[in-house]
Amino acid sequence: MNIKLILNRILHGIKKTPVILKAIWKTPYFKVYLLLSFLFTFVFVLLTFPLDVIVKNAIHSYESKSGNTVSIGDMSINLFSESELENISVSIKGSDTVFIKSAIINISMNPFTLLMDREIKGDIGVSGIKYTGDNIKIEVAINSNLDIKLNEKTGAIETGKIKIMINNLSVSLNEFSVPEGPLSGFPITRIIRISSIISEMGISNKQLTLSESKISGSDIKAVVSGTVGVGKVSNRLDLKLKVDASSTLLDDFRMFISSMVDANNQIPIEIKGTTSRPKVITPMNKKDEDKPSDLKPVSKSKSRPTPPEQPTMFR
Repeated sequence: MNIKLILNRILHGIKKTPVILKAIWKTPYFKVYLLLSFLFTFVFVLLTFPLDVIVKNAIHSYESKSGNTVSIGDMSINLFSESELENISVSIKGSDTVFIKSAIINISMNPFTLLMDREIKGDIGVSGIKYTGDNIKIEVAINSNLDIKLNEKTGAIETGKIKIMINNLSVSLNEFSVPEGPLSGFPITRIIRISSIISEMGISNKQLTLSESKISGSDIKAVVSGTVGVGKVSNRLDLKLKVDASSTLLDDFRMFISSMVDANNQIPIEIKGTTSRPKVITPMNKKDEDKPSDLKPVSKSKSRPTPPEQPTMFR
């Protein structure tokens, strides 16, 4: 084999490469074919992107940071259609557990709106939710519609609107005691059933604003409105709750609440404080809140008496 001959042919081919590329570039419709090839390659990558692996890695990261365990029976993650997760089980530290039978996520993942405008729009439906704790058990189904914009740096929700519809809520209380207010320490052992809760909320300036959220059910009827701080520093609560006095949930407390019912047959309740330390204000304890303090303020005009001069070794 003549090595020089092979090298000469290789060098000759390299020298002719620019000429061949120019000829290809001038071929009719070459630019169109080139553009379509890049486009189809991009679409193929999006359709075959391993989203399931990304979700599983995110779950493993959450487990290592929180100390909780998460298991998912079946998972189908799609970019341009519905994503579905089934038989989700979360074991929280201690004895608390959360089980979700099915979660369907249908979010518009338009690459332009997501990457450029940081906008997410879509629907989320979660059914068969069961939470079991030491003294409480909750069963519920939740549907939500969201139109939110994420912060470019932190990825947190910056602005937007969220509508939540809660159906068939059942709360089983086992020796639960009212933490604060006129019924403080009063034990409650019963099952509370709520047919639906419809809530519309807006997020802006690190504050979540609730319009009149309606709670309907055989045990309780109420309306909630107000604001909740959602920032890392400010998590203030300013909620107003109007409970229908004819709610059967209040039957055991008629003798305590009769004086709190207003002219509209409602019991107005305010929730202040913070999310970690909420404060419930009822018409009964609001009088104590509004009562002026008996302590007299110290007058600033009077100066403190001058202490006697102490002996010292140095002058």
